[in-house]
Amino acid sequence: MDRASLHPAASRWIELWNGQQALGWDLHGTPVFRFRWAPAGLATRRQLRSLRMCPGGREPCALLVWRNGTRWAWLYRLDLARPSRVPSPAQLNALD
Repeated sequence: MDRASLHPAASRWIELWNGQQALGWDLHGTPVFRFRWAPAGLATRRQLRSLRMCPGGREPCALLVWRNGTRWAWLYRLDLARPSRVPSPAQLNALD
């Protein structure tokens, strides 16, 4: 990924999937948001895991960047996320 294309200098209002607008920029058709700029309803994989959810096979819908583009994470929609699978008793016994 080109660091120059992840620079927030080109920030503008972007139309979201739910009709709302958020401040960010566009990178080849993917909305990009700075740290703390991401709108409600989006979460990283780690945030989904803490909610005991998973992306459910869905593609990421946005990108979150911080530290001037050196760090980034995919964002997934919370309304499309599915609950994580519950391990069977046999799987739990195998872990013990």
